[in-house]
Amino acid sequence: MNTTKTNDEQRSCVRPTAGAGGCKSLRRLATGVSILLLAGGPAGGGNVLAQQMEAGRGATVLTLRQALNLAVEHNPQYRQTVNRLDLLGLEQRQGWGAFLPSVDARYSTGQALRRDVSWIGFDGRPAQNPSPEWVGSSSARMDLYVNFEVFDGGRRFRERDRIRAKVRADRLNARV
Repeated sequence: MNTTKTNDEQRSCVRPTAGAGGCKSLRRLATGVSILLLAGGPAGGGNVLAQQMEAGRGATVLTLRQALNLAVEHNPQYRQTVNRLDLLGLEQRQGWGAFLPSVDARYSTGQALRRDVSWIGFDGRPAQNPSPEWVGSSSARMDLYVNFEVFDGGRRFRERDRIRAKVRADRLNARV
């Protein structure tokens, strides 16, 4: 067996792997990958004739435009952008809602029962009530507050413009 390497073998194996026969194992790997690609293995390099034969058996052949549209519709980033656009509609309505007054309504009721068994007399000394009675009282209260900010330095307008710009940018991202 000849142990000297030819120029072709030296060029193809710049960094031999550890152990005996490093260049041969690289060549075997390259040969195996080539055979796999030609045979139409997992890399998807099969011949066109086999794909056309499958299409004749009921499979749908897509045009490039249809394949691109299908890929865009099932793209997770595209779906996230569409969901963000849906949520931005709510945010836009909130931006316009900042121009409306805020209204706060409150209602409360209460009831108290009290039994006085003693009291303080006119002279300042406690006296016992010979016939104590239950005394009840009730209360109700309704409040309505309406607040409207007259001047805020344009904060609401800036917030509305920021939301509009965000919606515009997300719509452009969804089209790409």
